[in-house]
Amino acid sequence: MAFGIFPKDQEQLRLPPGATTGLVEFTVPKTAGKMFLRIVAVGSGSEPLGGAAPTIQLRAGSGVIATVPAEPAERVSIHDENAEAVAGASWIREANDVFKVSIVISKKSERKWRLRITNNDPEELGFVWVTSTDEAETLQPRISPAGEQRSFGTKAVFNEPLPVITVVVANIGTGALGITDPPDTDIGGGFTLMARPNRIQPNHADSLVFKAQPVTPGRPEDELRTQYVIGTASDSTAAERTITLSRLGVSPPPPLSHKPTKDRKDNKDSKEDVIDKGHGAPPEYIGVAGPVDVDSLFGAGEESMTRQLVELEEKFATLAHFIPPELRPDLSANLLARETEPVAGPGADEAEGRQREGR
Repeated sequence: MAFGIFPKDQEQLRLPPGATTGLVEFTVPKTAGKMFLRIVAVGSGSEPLGGAAPTIQLRAGSGVIATVPAEPAERVSIHDENAEAVAGASWIREANDVFKVSIVISKKSERKWRLRITNNDPEELGFVWVTSTDEAETLQPRISPAGEQRSFGTKAVFNEPLPVITVVVANIGTGALGITDPPDTDIGGGFTLMARPNRIQPNHADSLVFKAQPVTPGRPEDELRTQYVIGTASDSTAAERTITLSRLGVSPPPPLSHKPTKDRKDNKDSKEDVIDKGHGAPPEYIGVAGPVDVDSLFGAGEESMTRQLVELEEKFATLAHFIPPELRPDLSANLLARETEPVAGPGADEAEGRQREGR
């Protein structure tokens, strides 16, 4: 037998704390001796909440609604409108907040069957359930883009690294979700599926990563857009698996201009720049009152300047002393001969004068 997946008009039925689904009809073949239901309580954080189990109730025909107990408790008897026991049922909690309900039908007949779920957790939960006479058929994934978003886009600039588009996909079904399209699949429209998970367990989410073609030279603002039906090993409809991808090209920013402006040519500061920098009036308008002191202009006293002049004179004399005699014909032989004498110390001129007087 095929299976039935609920709700049929939306991806999941969200229930606030204490809220109920109401009685939802499902099909049980008149020849069936067993029936199975799997219910998943979908949390809000892409992972199982692990909270309070919901209340699961069944009704056969117009009989009294029966609350199904958790195993290992004994199956509850389900009666029809004639107060006759027609079936028994119980449930067990599986991994990822999935609850499996087993119904053993003791009196086969064509009758209406209905299910009611009540959220007993203090947080809002979503519910998805699958029915079938084959237990394995109730393990059905249901794909849902996170936040139920269906369109994903990015922007790209010419000659810059391409951004990727990441689509978070959740499995809100009762069985594992397999992605069939392999990595590096060209999905058309200028997009490639770069990476994807192998399997996504119920009540979990993972990412699909896409890359778009580069921006076309000469057409910096071109746009790519495509619709992609996610390949899965599930019975989800094409509408449930369809997402839209887009890539908008963006013109690069204009290059910075290095041309000097008329107010600042050759990187020279203008008069206005000098004033703006806090220097006040330009230097040509600065006046000096009174006599100019050497110390104020050069930062050195009179004694220091005199010493520097004396040192300069001595260096010049030393250089002149070693000029060869053949290059100095203006001096007498007597004066040239004296240049070989030692340089006299302080008071040498006075001693020389007294010696001449003695002669």
